[in-house]
Amino acid sequence: MRIMVPVDGTPECEEAVPVAARLAKSLGAEVHLVRIVEVIDAFSPLRHEPELATMVKETTAYLHDVAHRWELPPEQTKCLVNYGDKVANEITELVRSNDIDVIVMTTHGRKGLQRWAQGSVRDEVVRARACAVMVVPDPCAQEAHGRHAGWYKPLSIPGGGRTAPGKQTSQPAMP
Repeated sequence: MRIMVPVDGTPECEEAVPVAARLAKSLGAEVHLVRIVEVIDAFSPLRHEPELATMVKETTAYLHDVAHRWELPPEQTKCLVNYGDKVANEITELVRSNDIDVIVMTTHGRKGLQRWAQGSVRDEVVRARACAVMVVPDPCAQEAHGRHAGWYKPLSIPGGGRTAPGKQTSQPAMP
């Protein structure tokens, strides 16, 4: 089994990593950390190969850092970097080319004009129906609505616990 976790460099997106890690541990699955370097359009200065190569290298280092911080097992973790102008399409292509079984991703909780202007990568990925998608709510949005910011603490996924420094270190197993 293969689990994909798309991240974009924000702490909110990284909230999906411990959920995916617990799921992977309980299922003996691989975790594929993914980041898409967004190249806006044909006129973007980011289209030049040297800049793209630098961005891909930096992004790969970031993904390895995420894997290290969350103590993901190196033998069961892959870091995938791609680039394109449509993040959701690139994620969907990586799902198909890597035989991903499930995506674990967060929502940024954007509302109103911001969501309309920027769209929702999550919604596009879900609509693509390339595989199952588990959506982890943005803890900042939960807190803003008066809900417990650590909503995931009571979530019981067999075999796991959070492993990042300063985070919860164990989780009761599901009955």
